[in-house]
Amino acid sequence: MQAIEATNIILTPLDHDPVSIVSVYIPPSSDDNLFTIDLEYFLQTSSHCVVFGDFNATHSAWNCNVNSNRGKHLFNFANILNLHIAFPDSPTRFGHNSANTIDFALIKNFYYPYTIKSINDLYSDHNPVFLNFDFKLKVESSNPRAITTNWKDFRINLNNNFSLFNYYPNNINNTNDLETKITEFTEAVVATHSHASQPIVNAHRNYTPNHINQLIKHKNNLRKRYQQTLNPFYKTLCNRAQANLKKELKIYSNDTWNARLEALNTTDNSLWEAQRFLKNKRSQIPTLNCATGMAVTDPQKANLLANTIKNNFIENNRMQDNYDQDDEVVTSAVNTFLSSPLLLKLNLSCLMKLLTSLKILALKRPR
Repeated sequence: MQAIEATNIILTPLDHDPVSIVSVYIPPSSDDNLFTIDLEYFLQTSSHCVVFGDFNATHSAWNCNVNSNRGKHLFNFANILNLHIAFPDSPTRFGHNSANTIDFALIKNFYYPYTIKSINDLYSDHNPVFLNFDFKLKVESSNPRAITTNWKDFRINLNNNFSLFNYYPNNINNTNDLETKITEFTEAVVATHSHASQPIVNAHRNYTPNHINQLIKHKNNLRKRYQQTLNPFYKTLCNRAQANLKKELKIYSNDTWNARLEALNTTDNSLWEAQRFLKNKRSQIPTLNCATGMAVTDPQKANLLANTIKNNFIENNRMQDNYDQDDEVVTSAVNTFLSSPLLLKLNLSCLMKLLTSLKILALKRPR
């Protein structure tokens, strides 16, 4: 290697693709630009890779106060290759009147939930950092009650396939006959119910990958912690989690569109349907229905909306312009109130108390 020291092992689990684990150390005296060439070499050893160790690089993206040249170069390198940076919440290296996070991990295509902690166990300027991946993903079990049953069909089918005369007490002579009849009855009811039922199809299916769902939960938890404590530390973590989530969503959207475009074919007309959808101009306002017909073009929609708003804000006309007795009473009361001067009987002592209270409040107001 030109600028780093590293040890690489490749794990080959039975139920997973090979995973490359790299323990890396970048000396402080190494070149600030050449180390990425060595990192890129190890990232190509497997499609799933975790590079973990002492990078001697500081950047605000992993909770440092200063952005060093190596840190800026490493941050841009991670963004270009879509690498996830995993770092602990507390510093990992302590010096004289300083504390920085320079021990962290670069993760490539390994989207398992993880925890990373800086442990204050050893008497050294570097803390041990523990990175733990959770391979026990929760599998959502199907809801057996998410079905709908047509009870009319259930009743008709049960009457056609089941007869109570077969269960007359005189036909049951011992316990074996009783168990047989119970089994037949249970199977008949279950089969009839299954025939008359069908699963409830949820139209709003969630196709978001599991690693993005985990990022959403992590971001929501941090936002909840900040709302509960108003600690700026959790606000910083929440903003970082939000930025990471947007980055992963953009990657997933691009991959989805690439897969959709690669699957287009001229034989099943999918290519021409996509071309027609992207080429045709779509109106922002759908077709509007009115008493005179439908408004399709933009001028028709504009005129319909203008006339509707105009009619809604015009005072309703009375039949033959006739006013009843209630209108005269209301009009007379309004005119009398507007023509009468407003008389306020203020006590001088009350007015002085009010001014004194206002002065006291003005003096107590924080500057």
